[in-house]
Amino acid sequence: GEIVLLDSKNLKIQYRRKLTLNGDLSMTGVDLDSLLGLVESDSLVNWLERLQAFDGRLAGTDSNYASADWIASKFTDMGFDSVYLDSFTGRQHNTGQSVPSRNVVAVKVGSVFPEKQIVVGGHFDAVNGSPGADDNGTGTVGTMEIARILNDIETEMTFVFIAFDSEESGLIGSHHYANAAAARGDEIVYMLNMDMIAHLTNLYQAKLFHGSETSFSELWMLLADSLVGINGQLSGTSGRSDHSSFSQVGYDVTFVHEYIFSDVYHSYRDSTAYINYGYMERMIQASLATVYLVNNTPAPVRISSVQDVGDGQSLKINWKAGDPAQIDHYYLYHRAIGETQLDSLLVSNDSSGYVVSGLIEGQLYGFHLIAFDADGGQSMAFDQVNGTPYSIPLNPENLTAWPLPESIKLLWQGNNKELDFSHYRLFRDGSFLADIPVDTIFVDSDPLLGSELHAYKISAMDFDGNSSDTSLMSPTIMKAALLEPGRILAINRSSNLKNSLVNTGMTGQFLNEALVGTNYVYFSDSASSNPHRAKLLDLIDYGIVIVASEGGREDELSFGLLDDLSYYLSIGGKVVLFGRWGNIWTSPRVDTTYYFPGSYNQAYALDFHIAIRIAPLSELDISMLITSDFVGAHSMISGYPNLMWDSVTTEEHTGLDFQVNGIPSPAYSLLFNSEVDILYGYDSRDDWNQTEGRPVGWRHIGGDKEYVYFQFPLSFMNRPEAIAALQKAISDLGIITDVGDNSPAMLPDRLLLSQNRPNPFNPTTLIEFYNHATEPATLEIFNVLGQRVRLLYDGPLQFGWHQVEWDGQNDAGTKVAAGIYLYRLKTAQETVTKQMILLK
Repeated sequence: GEIVLLDSKNLKIQYRRKLTLNGDLSMTGVDLDSLLGLVESDSLVNWLERLQAFDGRLAGTDSNYASADWIASKFTDMGFDSVYLDSFTGRQHNTGQSVPSRNVVAVKVGSVFPEKQIVVGGHFDAVNGSPGADDNGTGTVGTMEIARILNDIETEMTFVFIAFDSEESGLIGSHHYANAAAARGDEIVYMLNMDMIAHLTNLYQAKLFHGSETSFSELWMLLADSLVGINGQLSGTSGRSDHSSFSQVGYDVTFVHEYIFSDVYHSYRDSTAYINYGYMERMIQASLATVYLVNNTPAPVRISSVQDVGDGQSLKINWKAGDPAQIDHYYLYHRAIGETQLDSLLVSNDSSGYVVSGLIEGQLYGFHLIAFDADGGQSMAFDQVNGTPYSIPLNPENLTAWPLPESIKLLWQGNNKELDFSHYRLFRDGSFLADIPVDTIFVDSDPLLGSELHAYKISAMDFDGNSSDTSLMSPTIMKAALLEPGRILAINRSSNLKNSLVNTGMTGQFLNEALVGTNYVYFSDSASSNPHRAKLLDLIDYGIVIVASEGGREDELSFGLLDDLSYYLSIGGKVVLFGRWGNIWTSPRVDTTYYFPGSYNQAYALDFHIAIRIAPLSELDISMLITSDFVGAHSMISGYPNLMWDSVTTEEHTGLDFQVNGIPSPAYSLLFNSEVDILYGYDSRDDWNQTEGRPVGWRHIGGDKEYVYFQFPLSFMNRPEAIAALQKAISDLGIITDVGDNSPAMLPDRLLLSQNRPNPFNPTTLIEFYNHATEPATLEIFNVLGQRVRLLYDGPLQFGWHQVEWDGQNDAGTKVAAGIYLYRLKTAQETVTKQMILLK
């Protein structure tokens, strides 16, 4: 086929073409040169210059609103069936404040299949102080140019062109639109998102991000390479642009992005001076060819499942039936993986499934489904779906166990699609526990669970009584949560990594002083010295967990512990956090970091009510002087003393090479929830209006997820008052402490032996203990028969905390068998014994 350009804009251009299918089920032989010739370089230059002229385009500003109105007016001038402003509540990137925001939407209704939609979009908001040319004027202009061209060409499907607002503050505009579309049941066949497609240094390559399917992105790559000479590269999934919201609700997406990332990103230099217009034009042309080709083919049909018939030679392939008005017939293609022979089966257009027989048991097969229309046009092939015929059921997958108060919740993946599947069978510690008909969840609430670790396995059963083979299945280990009231776990999460400006030993000393007289266990979890980090199993015996995270140049909680704390809170545990998170900046700035549901550290928003965490100025000059204005915390509520920094302690923490005039790397937060009580306000040395009085301490008690959060390092403060503040937090969460005269407390006067970690373990585990006096001690490993396996330590021992690693070997240097072992710490006055599990 070919495209003919007509002079009159009142006439429509209709393009028809045939696709050929090769043995790899990819589409070739498409000539779209005439269509791509409609892309006008003058439009790209003029529109991008005009968008840049809307200074900043920060969400919620007059410039942003004016740019939205301008985009809407351009869509209207193009003659679209519908142009509207899609309003929602967004958020401003630099302040975090809620602001009215508006997506700009233009709709062109399809002439044959109006219910099927193709969405093309890019965001138009920018960050404060940036012209926003590449990020993301280019994606917006690309959307507008494709809209201009396709509005004058007849399309079978409906096209929706969207300029998204409030992307820079958390993809809020696309999240709003995609979720509303899913709720309406919109049949979006494909969403193509363009974001940063024209930085100056790019020439012949592009990155393609995708969702669960790669087929559309592979089509873009094929067309870009053959038509405009751009080599697209699949780059995995990404949650950093507007396609992500569509992918999350189940739509197929492609995110088109420049290959060499802009070096003027989010700066005042992101202007048209750094734009490669030739590259931008070709990126838009490849995107135009892709969406138009998708529009002119039958909508692809996704194979929903491959079911094992259970006879060892047959598989049933299932899909959602397509529109008979669009589809004339299907071809189901299959082949044995590793073989070249491709077999095809003709299937009628009213079918939604087909049983493929004559297969070999245990052989993996791959399947594609192609829909054909009456003219011989064919749909794209979605990614290959695999299946293997068996005569006995497969094992369920991903058995996980989660602690609940005095019970254990078990979850597994219900991947058993066998047509003769009957039920699941659950085992605990090698014995039958329960038969579960169809559910993939079970709560083990046996009152005899106690505090011991338990091992679970699960099998699948068919109607003939055949069971899946669990002999090679690794057991899932878990124990019930005790959440013992009055019992405290104190975790020293501070780190010396990357010049974090903290002495972890001083943090540990502060914790031990503050908690004397309580029923607590100290857990040293410094990233710089401890290979065994705190995990959920370490938390769940305790009613309160205290975490000291005083490192100033990285967020220690995000490295594994934050999600565990979130779950611990959800089952009734209580948390006290104290620390800081900021950075040392070499020029004045206020840096913002957003925490929102769906991000990797969403617990900050969902559990600790942080909307934005802000790191004010903290500078390090050439004379090794750290300049900071954070010198204390004003009490905002009765019972919490005013706190002032201890300059001597701060210098000792920071290091003898540094001089400090305030606590380095400070932070404060804007909070989501008015239900929290503000405990402390930022004390600025110079009463700087950017920081003075900002929230640096708050609590949430008396409801779900109880915690107290100090967003500053307590051990850097005047010691008696800091201890009193921590003890008050513990008291708020239900444990009464004797603050007394706030004098420094003594370290524990008893022998303490912590639970080994990890536990269960393989191949090594760490044992930590506290000796309250300088005296001889022995640390030994025994088997369950009472026979000594390994002497780990025997000799004089200084007072304080100690760590010993066991590598699973006996005294002869031989690896011991998997099983339960005891470890015993003994002095002349006391003996403490605990249990551990070695896995193979």
